[in-house]
Formats: sequence, C-alpha cells, structure tokens
Amino acid sequence: MFKFLFVYIFSVLLICFFMQDPLSMYLEQKYNSDFGIKKLKEIKIANKGIEFYDFLKFKFAGQEKYKPQEEYIPEPIKITNIIKQEITKNQKQKSDQNKTKIVVKKAKQIRLKAGDEILFIGDSIMQNIAIGSRKLFAKNGIKIIDISKHSTGLVNKKYYNWEEKTSIALENNNKIKLLIALFGANDSWGRSIRGRYREFNTKEWNDFYKNRISEIYQIAKKHNVEVLWLGVPCMKKDDFNEKMNSLNVLFSNLSKNYNETYLDVKNIICTNEIYTTHLKNDNNETVKIRANDGIHISIAGGRIIAKTIFSKIKIDENSSK
Repeated sequence: MFKFLFVYIFSVLLICFFMQDPLSMYLEQKYNSDFGIKKLKEIKIANKGIEFYDFLKFKFAGQEKYKPQEEYIPEPIKITNIIKQEITKNQKQKSDQNKTKIVVKKAKQIRLKAGDEILFIGDSIMQNIAIGSRKLFAKNGIKIIDISKHSTGLVNKKYYNWEEKTSIALENNNKIKLLIALFGANDSWGRSIRGRYREFNTKEWNDFYKNRISEIYQIAKKHNVEVLWLGVPCMKKDDFNEKMNSLNVLFSNLSKNYNETYLDVKNIICTNEIYTTHLKNDNNETVKIRANDGIHISIAGGRIIAKTIFSKIKIDENSSK
C-alpha cells in the first residue's frame, strides 16, 4: 500500500513538473485561480520541465484544446472615424454576401532601415518563423524580437493578455518599427460573451474577436509601428482548417480597414491551399516544412515563410552601410 501511494504521488508530481502551463490554464479556466502554479516559473529548475514539455508537444502532440471561461469584456475600443466608417460600410456590404470571401488589396510597401527592430507576437506557430527571420534581417542590421508564446491567443486574456504584452513591448522600445502577428490556432472555441455563450464564428463571436484584433492595431498605431499580419497556414484536419480559414477572413479584412499588410501564409507553404508536409527550398532540396501534429511549422518551413516576409519589406540600403 505504501509503495502504491509513493508511486501515485511521485507520478502526480512528475506530471505537474512537466505540464505546468496546461495544468495552470485548466485550473484558471475552471476555478479562476491557478493555485500558485505560475509562481513555480520563478524557480529556474521548474522552467526545464516547461521546456521539455514544449519539445515533446512540438514533436508529437496536437493543438491544446480548451474552452475559455467568461471574463470581463470591455466595450468596443474607440476607432478613428475614418476606420470606423470603413468597418461599418464593409459590414453592411457583406451582410448578404458570402462571409468566407477574403478582401484583396494592393500590397503596401513596408520600409525599414538598419538599426530598426521587428517585434514578433503570436502563438507557437510563429516561433519558427521568427527563428527563420533572424539571420535574414540581421544581414541588414535589423534585429528580431520574438515574444511569441505557445498555447496563447487573442480570446482568453485571463490566461495571456496580448494587448497588455504588446503595449509594454512597444512602450519600452522605440526602435521597433514593425510588428508581425500570427494568431488563431488556439482561438477556435466558443465562449461566454456578456453573459451568454456564443459559438465560434457566430456574429457575436466574430464581433468580439474583431475587437481583439483591433486592440493590437490600435496599440501599433499609437506607437507609429507598422503591422504585417500573417494568416494561419492550412491545417491537416479539414474541420480545423475550415475554422482557420474563417479567422483568416477576419485577419485579412481588418488589415484592409487599418491600411496595413496581410500575408496569406497558405500561398507560401501549401500546395493550392492544400496541406502539404514537404516543399523544395532554394537549393532544390526537398525539406519537411510541417511538424507531425499537422498544425505547427518546422524550422525549414519557418525559413521559407521568412523569405517571403523579407521580400515584402523595402530596406534602405544607404543606412545599412
């Protein structure tokens, strides 16, 4: 009996050590408290468990599925009159149209110079894109700052508040001239909005999510930072891929309303917008571009996307010499 209890307690502690973030997220969503688990991150050795779990999840696991609980929802943020008029106009024009249609606009030229910095925000899909971008931009004297975080999104501010984190990052660094964002993979869930549960992709849910997207644009605008919003790549599972496509519609249309740039990642690493695991690189070598979970992007895939991002940016050559 004693041996059984010892093995049981040891197993529970081991699970807590490696799965701190999922456990913290579950407790916070169910009981509105993580019971002090987040404080473990202050202990250096505890972070090793998180890092090992991230490695295993990237290699073998799929998306962490959760349904956020209700949180305080502020009134829609104030948008400038011009943008507000554009949004209202677009909503009226699209009310009787196919809502899955993405607005296409002429690409805007983003300009940077040596000494400028780029802030990457998003979930774990973004992380290898940021890694693939570092070397490319470093050659031109531009630094990449990556604060993307696994298992995060725009829906659940109680778990991770991207409005706050982005604001802090821009306030503390006036060298950041471009913000690159990628969200969505952890946001495909219904939630309670102003006291009523709303299913994913309903009008109420979409209005709520567009407000969250707008918060990021408003922060960037406040600091005179341009935005390049990346669409979610195609996914292996059809139902999940359809959900991501619906989010990409919102991302694309909001970028147009704010006169910023949207980059459709599906056109870069998917074959005719269909999920694929391998592509040829610049050396005509076949490389694996997706992780085994059918969601994440490999480092090689991140490099391919990074090259397209780089091609969208005009760098002042005189300032880099």
